[in-house]
Amino acid sequence: MILQKEKTPNLLHKLYYLDKDELLKLIIGGFLFFCIIGSYSLCEEMKYGVFSLFIGAYYIPIAKMIAFGVLIPAIMLDGYLVDRIKRHQLLISYCIVFALLAIIFSIVFTHPEIGISNNIADPSRIIGWIFYVYIEGFQPFLIGVFWAFMNSIHQPTHAKKTYGLIVSCSKIAGISVTILAATFFSANNFFQLQLDITQKIQIILLVSSGLLLSAALFLSLMVKKLNISTFKGYHTDSAEETSKKTGIFLGISLLLKNRYVLGVFLMVFLGDIVSEILNYKRILLSVPTKEHAKDLGTVLSSLYSQLAYMHLIGLGISLFFTNSIMRYVSTRVCIFIMPVFTFILAIVYIATGIDSVIVWLYIIIKAMYYTIGTPIRESLYIVTSKDIQFKAKFAIDAVGQKLARNTGQAVNFATNILRNKYGAIYGVVSINTLLVIIPMMWIVASYFVGKKYKETLDNNEVIS
Repeated sequence: MILQKEKTPNLLHKLYYLDKDELLKLIIGGFLFFCIIGSYSLCEEMKYGVFSLFIGAYYIPIAKMIAFGVLIPAIMLDGYLVDRIKRHQLLISYCIVFALLAIIFSIVFTHPEIGISNNIADPSRIIGWIFYVYIEGFQPFLIGVFWAFMNSIHQPTHAKKTYGLIVSCSKIAGISVTILAATFFSANNFFQLQLDITQKIQIILLVSSGLLLSAALFLSLMVKKLNISTFKGYHTDSAEETSKKTGIFLGISLLLKNRYVLGVFLMVFLGDIVSEILNYKRILLSVPTKEHAKDLGTVLSSLYSQLAYMHLIGLGISLFFTNSIMRYVSTRVCIFIMPVFTFILAIVYIATGIDSVIVWLYIIIKAMYYTIGTPIRESLYIVTSKDIQFKAKFAIDAVGQKLARNTGQAVNFATNILRNKYGAIYGVVSINTLLVIIPMMWIVASYFVGKKYKETLDNNEVIS
């Protein structure tokens, strides 16, 4: 909606007013992110339940390492495609590919020997590993490329007004699908459907596929129907761009050579390490390791419920906090919010020392990460070139996040060794020390990135 000044209370006008171009960008971004996050939310928690059934929960750290190795070649593929097709075509292509893969998995899972009905966990069940890697690909290929496309069609002033609301749309999707999924898998659901667990998972995957296909169709129609100016950003024109081949390795090269890109990488890397440390502890608390197959529906219902709480908290944050601070607080200041709050929440965990607190700490941190950290961090790419927005960003999303998660798992593994060899106190002290040091390093990285962002914007330059 467009809020007209004369008809709207002054506070609401200041917080939510959008002009025509901003409204169109919100509609495009909001619907696309609604579909993508809806699909991702359905698959993300299923990943842990299905993998635990097929392979076993304690193999999750190994699965993350495999996913990291697989996604390295994906950077080269993305670099190749960015050189040859337009930005919106790249996002459409990825949506279609992931939708088709979801349909294939929904069929494979019905097989009596390699599917869900085989409830014997075995590391040799290759389909479990493949499914895990597939879901891990959502972040760089869909969510990451979505934000790259949004960054390419936004001015910094537009992003301040729309990014928070775009995230709100994704939270509405997340709340809707996770509550329905949690109820759907619950033993006492009100749907009263006579479906086994295989059929339920198949339906969830088909819904996930349908959302991605809807996103692809919607974006195709918008590009054809809307004025070309809608897709013009900060020194960019997404709809009329011409291909310029700069090489498949440029993303990694920029990551290593450009200090601004390296700073953004560190912000992602350090934040995800903390998140992964907490996430693994949450999974071990939520997913039983014995007789798991008998209770897969209940486990999935519990995981979806946790995700629903995260999206619910995130919706409130994005509507009443993110939107406000992005409009009226400088980006240079905003980027300190996540590391400071993460530091505070880490202190809360250390002070309590209760493992059951982990679940809620993870939910709160992830809610803030997606609704505050992500839109603010993504806005940092607006002042960069196409190669940084797509190639370097993809390298950060594919390598930075996966490397961070592998590092987090390595930390968990190392602390388990310390705990078993020297006693529980050594494991606890090592984890607590890292949970304090990492946010402090994150704050330092944010300072230098924010300084460079402000200088670039003040001089009307582009970082390349």
